[in-house]
Amino acid sequence: MSYENTPHPDIDAALTLEDAAALAGYTVAGFRTTMSKLNKAGNDLRAPARPGERARRYDADKLKAWIEGGKQVPDRLSSPSLDPDATVVRAAAQHTNGTWTATLENGGTAVGKNLRALHDNAAALAAQALGVSTNQVSVELDITPPGETAQKWAETVEQKAKGQEMISAAIEERHRIVAALKRDGFTNDDIAAMLGISSQRVQQHSKGTATE
Repeated sequence: MSYENTPHPDIDAALTLEDAAALAGYTVAGFRTTMSKLNKAGNDLRAPARPGERARRYDADKLKAWIEGGKQVPDRLSSPSLDPDATVVRAAAQHTNGTWTATLENGGTAVGKNLRALHDNAAALAAQALGVSTNQVSVELDITPPGETAQKWAETVEQKAKGQEMISAAIEERHRIVAALKRDGFTNDDIAAMLGISSQRVQQHSKGTATE
């Protein structure tokens, strides 16, 4: 749906939540969630509040520009409107006693109840130390999962890889078994009945294209 082809009765081009959501192609709930993220990133698309208005309306021009710009929503751990020449600051993040802590390169320490809050607080701390605004600082968190999480996850990755190798080896062996039976003169139907698979699967094993 394009903005130009969607008429709206409000002559002041201030859209209700429902109208704005429909225009952007969202459900009302989805639009509200997306707008909340934009508001936190400093990109409020709402029109100025009017006296007696119970719910803020949305500025049609701002909404149009956002839609035409691809409806971009900031990443949950990225700084809003980040300066292209922002200074990169690395910080080691770890979770202890129910709190995330980030130790910045300059020795400063930021805390947060979740990674989003930690990132924002670390950016504010780094910006203060450098004497710049937060959009001129790009904080990159080196996250250490709590306890044995990282080790256990790495083990599952290794186990999955080994499992895939075993599956591949088993499939190759099935190819060889079917090929041997065909060399012995058995028909596809005979092989299917003996192995408990379909004739189509026998053909796939014969061609080496079966995946299970």
